[in-house]
Amino acid sequence: MLDLLIERFNIPIPKKASAEQQEEFKEKVRRPVHLRVFNVIKNWVDKHFADFKDEVLLKKFYTFLTDNMENMGNMDKAVQALKQKVQKRVLLDASERLIKN
Repeated sequence: MLDLLIERFNIPIPKKASAEQQEEFKEKVRRPVHLRVFNVIKNWVDKHFADFKDEVLLKKFYTFLTDNMENMGNMDKAVQALKQKVQKRVLLDASERLIKN
């Protein structure tokens, strides 16, 4: 699922479009797609964080947040808050594992 979200997030700008059409595409297509992907990811973290116990998935997810979503500009604070939430959940899970052992 993460691969599909990353692919959707990275929707390409049409190459043969004029500069004006490219700007319109960014505003009317790309930005709403970015917001939808962010919301899906946020809900995934909120409701199904257990999926991220897979370290490979967690690393890929966190890299995507840092390298792609963080550079969106218009959502910096929201992405930072999501990253902090993920970090807290990871630490909490690690603490729980230590206590059980």
